[in-house]
Amino acid sequence: MSTTATWAPSAAKSKAVWCPMPAAAPVMNAAFPAKRPESFPMLRVSHMESRTQDGARSPFSPSMVGGSPSGRLFSPDTNQNCWADHWPPAGARYLPREPRRGRTLERRIFLVSTMVTITGTGTPIPTPDRAGPGVLVEVEGPGGGLTRLQFDAGRGTVMRLLGAGTSPGGLDAVFLTHHHSDHLVGLDDLLLTRWVMDRSQNLPSLPLVMPTGPCVRFVDGLVDRWSEDLAVRAGHAKRTDVLQVDLLPFAYPVVPTEVWRLNDVRVFAGQVRHEPVHPAVGYRIESPDGVVVVSGDTLVCDEMADLADGADVLVYEAMRFSEIRPLPEHRRFILSYHADTVEIGRQAANLQIPSLVLTHLIPPPASEADEEAFVADVRSGGYSGNVVVARDLTKVTLP
Repeated sequence: MSTTATWAPSAAKSKAVWCPMPAAAPVMNAAFPAKRPESFPMLRVSHMESRTQDGARSPFSPSMVGGSPSGRLFSPDTNQNCWADHWPPAGARYLPREPRRGRTLERRIFLVSTMVTITGTGTPIPTPDRAGPGVLVEVEGPGGGLTRLQFDAGRGTVMRLLGAGTSPGGLDAVFLTHHHSDHLVGLDDLLLTRWVMDRSQNLPSLPLVMPTGPCVRFVDGLVDRWSEDLAVRAGHAKRTDVLQVDLLPFAYPVVPTEVWRLNDVRVFAGQVRHEPVHPAVGYRIESPDGVVVVSGDTLVCDEMADLADGADVLVYEAMRFSEIRPLPEHRRFILSYHADTVEIGRQAANLQIPSLVLTHLIPPPASEADEEAFVADVRSGGYSGNVVVARDLTKVTLP
């Protein structure tokens, strides 16, 4: 489903880098493990390209590539593979499509690279050095073409995009995880700035991908909110173009489902647990270079394990429960819908994730010692891979 809202005038070692400005970028101690796991436990999710007999996409029917499926359902109850066009059986999960070793070889052949930039690590409570939540994923193809995807747009996102070396006009799509103000308040600025900066009036409309529900209603009202400002600017500059937004809502996914594609970059959405906020999703970005997963806001849950299976980089919201539990009762409610750092470590260890990036940090670290406490929590959960406690404009490359 696609609707349009318009207004018309009447390669070596991978590393993480924190960049306070586009120029100097001190390297953080965030090297990836020397040896990476090459395969993963079964009964976890991987992407699955599928079509029904009439050619329509279905998240449940496997496609055949070279005589073998790109993914398949497995039912732990029956211990059988389920080649099915129907609703998946209870407890069914996806088996990984391809081990990382194969993807690494493909990456070297096709010269693809991916950069993940954390555009904001903050929370609803503002701090001077942390913008609102956001993640920029850039995939460079073999011909030098760059696909730029922004996930969420908290306060200050436009400024952080400029700090990352791009701008709203350089984005190919924006993805929203859920309807919470700290993840959305920068969206108006992003869309309006993109239009204002488009002096040549030739930028295409920007795809906005989100689950159906309040996010769609929020975006629907954006043009109306700014109609008078847009009219004045258009008249003064004698512009004839329109501010146009392509809404690409998708139904709340029962299992991770493809929601967007451009060339070799595919984005899947999967449900997460952030009740009472509903719907809430995380995203999985797949390319020949590998897999990046962005959690959005969520508890540590089986749904996140499904979404993150086989990821090269997992960007996870993080809360130190040990710091929140002693607070007064009226402040402890946030424990019910955020991810505990110890549990994050346990899940990442079970999934053998090579690199874990913590963001949306609660409480926000005020020192290196505070950052080390986040790492210590993750280690206590059993995770021994690479941990990055993100600052705004931290950059992580895939190994």
